[in-house]
Amino acid sequence: PGRNCDITGTSPSNAITDCRLRILLYYPRLGHSLGAAAEASVFLLRSCSNIIHIHTELSHMGKLDPSWPQLKRIITCGQVLVICCARGEIHALESAGIFSRLIELLDGHAILWPSAAEAAGGYKRAAKALGESH
Repeated sequence: PGRNCDITGTSPSNAITDCRLRILLYYPRLGHSLGAAAEASVFLLRSCSNIIHIHTELSHMGKLDPSWPQLKRIITCGQVLVICCARGEIHALESAGIFSRLIELLDGHAILWPSAAEAAGGYKRAAKALGESH
């Protein structure tokens, strides 16, 4: 923990793998005591945010071709984002930006997988229900 999951100084796939491992490690802690859940939320949120940022950056660079594994990863990050928003672990301005990137990525995958468009619609509704502007 403490190491940032970004693409500076490491390959994007290594950074994503590091973040995914952190998610696997901390996700089960959400069901534990309040303190353990709050700590887990911080690491989960940061990891998911970084995965979404990395995918967005690669997409803007033209180096991201939509794939099923990416879609699953992006949807999972969205689910964690919704949980963290519902718990009040993230400021509305920050979550609005992450929701925006998440939906943009899902829209990019919708060309190949209609379920991505459905997920984007669901996340738009979730953001609105959670008071996040999108």
